[in-house]
Amino acid sequence: MSDDVLSDAAIQKLTGYKQPKKQREWLSRAGIWFGEDRNGRPRTTWDHVNNPISLRLAAQRRPELDTPNFDAM
Repeated sequence: MSDDVLSDAAIQKLTGYKQPKKQREWLSRAGIWFGEDRNGRPRTTWDHVNNPISLRLAAQRRPELDTPNFDAM
């Protein structure tokens, strides 16, 4: 994986949007972490694109903790 920052063109190609607001919305829905530069444009790395936070959090989730233990009652 690479920690190279995506260019404006790469973010536009990835999201399909030119407007930074729409790009940020798309990245958020996809669970991809990003920061913003001083112009409000989203900035992220290929590492975050290839390994989004949403997938990392799902891997850490323990489904057995989602349901109550009725046997303990």
